[in-house]
Amino acid sequence: MGRVLKSRGFESDIAFSGAAARQLIETHEYGLALLDVRLPDESGYGLLEELRAKHPDTAVVMISGVDDPELGKAAVEHGA
Repeated sequence: MGRVLKSRGFESDIAFSGAAARQLIETHEYGLALLDVRLPDESGYGLLEELRAKHPDTAVVMISGVDDPELGKAAVEHGA
């Protein structure tokens, strides 16, 4: 996703874990965050809730490689 966004002229930062993402959101403001439901070190929902609390104006889109409507419903319930 990061390469696609950059190829279209968008600036983006990439974090490969929840811990790395937290470091970025502590020091940067984002208009959009793309979060995976399943991160290597935690659930994406916990990071989503923290992002919503610290940066309520950031739009959040949850992504997943799993085709499960319940994941989408849970993402919306958590603020995506």
